[in-house]
Amino acid sequence: MPNVSLFDRWLEMNIVTLLNDVCERNENVIYPERLMMYGELFKCIDSPSISLEAYFSRLNQYMNCDEHIYETAFEYVQRLNQIYPIQRLYAHKILFVSILIAKKFEEDFIERNDYYAQISGISSEDLMQLEVAFCFLLKFKLYINNKI
Repeated sequence: MPNVSLFDRWLEMNIVTLLNDVCERNENVIYPERLMMYGELFKCIDSPSISLEAYFSRLNQYMNCDEHIYETAFEYVQRLNQIYPIQRLYAHKILFVSILIAKKFEEDFIERNDYYAQISGISSEDLMQLEVAFCFLLKFKLYINNKI
């Protein structure tokens, strides 16, 4: 299990808290039709049985991310929520894809998508679609000027 610093724990709780807060606020939001094309890919039929906290811990255990990856993912979640309000049925996939896109954007070495599909519980095919949809929703603006 990776060595988790106090900063990592603080950042983990902020990402999970942010997602929980926005899901609560966005519970009854109705999406504009123009966003449905990409956003519906993130929707689950039922709420996942695992909590966001436990899911984040699983991702943290297997993805081997540095703190700057979580900082970037945190910013992506904030940006995405302004464009496409995140709801409970979307939160787990948004959490995972935001971390994965941040890792791919920030790091030189990454694992194959099959590996990430296994740890996320998402098929490789769906994962590729989610990555593309996520980037389109963010208009491919992945650079973060000011880190936390």
